[in-house]
Amino acid sequence: MRNKLAHRGYLSETLDTKVMKAKRNAGKARQRVDNRDKCLTFVGQYHSRSEGFRQILCRHWHLLKDAYPTVIEFKQPPMMPFKKGSTIGRRLVRTDMRPQPRHYTFLGPPRDGMFCCKGCAQCRFVLTGDTFCSPVTNRSYNIRGHHSCDTSYVVYMLACPCNLIYIGETIQKIRDRFSQYRATVNTGNSVLPVSKHCLEKGHSAEDLRFRVIQHVPQPRRGGGTEYCC
Repeated sequence: MRNKLAHRGYLSETLDTKVMKAKRNAGKARQRVDNRDKCLTFVGQYHSRSEGFRQILCRHWHLLKDAYPTVIEFKQPPMMPFKKGSTIGRRLVRTDMRPQPRHYTFLGPPRDGMFCCKGCAQCRFVLTGDTFCSPVTNRSYNIRGHHSCDTSYVVYMLACPCNLIYIGETIQKIRDRFSQYRATVNTGNSVLPVSKHCLEKGHSAEDLRFRVIQHVPQPRRGGGTEYCC
């Protein structure tokens, strides 16, 4: 680095001065780190008198230093970090609100699986049932929760007549997302994977079927979950 700066026209005296200053600063920083590793640490909860307590402790720290000269930890004043104190808000309000318990009717809780909502244009394309089978592993999996065309924040599966499936995720209602897939097939979109496959294999939008395989609840406090669309 020094040679590059000298090549650009900087004076040698200026470069030597800056290099020596950088070395001294690095040595001081290294010494501070070494001293910090050797001193004691007192962690307490912060309150209005924390600073006064720290000053009193540092003022009389020489008593321990003189009484125990062989103890390395007593040669430097202690470090005193503080934790956040308790507030009225933290005492009265929960950090994360609990969801309200669900109250079922005399019919009991709804059954697990995928069902039609009985009121939309996409109901005739729903693959109903409480299980689904993977064409790759030929294993059957249970569907947890009660899902319909109105369910949002889901992981879904599209099935075509050639025994292939497409797995996706969405924050929309599954019927709206499936309607978008059908629109891309009808318009002959050759960029998106689902419509491209249908064009290559000669499938139409009427051949596609869908089901929800998992519901991912929306985070109550934001973050932690990524969705494609």
